Amino acid sequence: MDKLWLFSYGTLSDPEYIHLLLKRLPVYTEAVLPGYELLIHPANGYLFVAPSFGNEVAGMLFEITAKELLLLDLWEEVPLYEREEASVRTIAGEVRNAFVYVQKQTTGMPFSPQLAKSRRLILQEIEDFLESVRRRGFGH
Repeated sequence: MDKLWLFSYGTLSDPEYIHLLLKRLPVYTEAVLPGYELLIHPANGYLFVAPSFGNEVAGMLFEITAKELLLLDLWEEVPLYEREEASVRTIAGEVRNAFVYVQKQTTGMPFSPQLAKSRRLILQEIEDFLESVRRRGFGH
């Protein structure tokens, strides 16, 4: 079976957040997602990427399992975020089959740290999410 790769640019790039979600710390590789731009949703403070010719987004690439991918789909509230495959560049070369969460239909603003959610709020949201997942029987 092929490896599953995830390109992350926001919450999932933070070691503390991903460790809480996956109960492990993956090995990150710096990567770039060409043809997209990083935006922030003005109403909820979450980052997202959207197609944008000539732009690129810096982020992290890491390997995940199929079960972890399903959990992260729940966290990313698919279909609010859409999961698609994209090519990303790393220092070691191109990875053509990386998953990335995008929002193509949302209008955002250029990223500004002042608009982003607080760390404390995100940690609480992760705890609430994991409790909800446990209640629904999605163990990991």
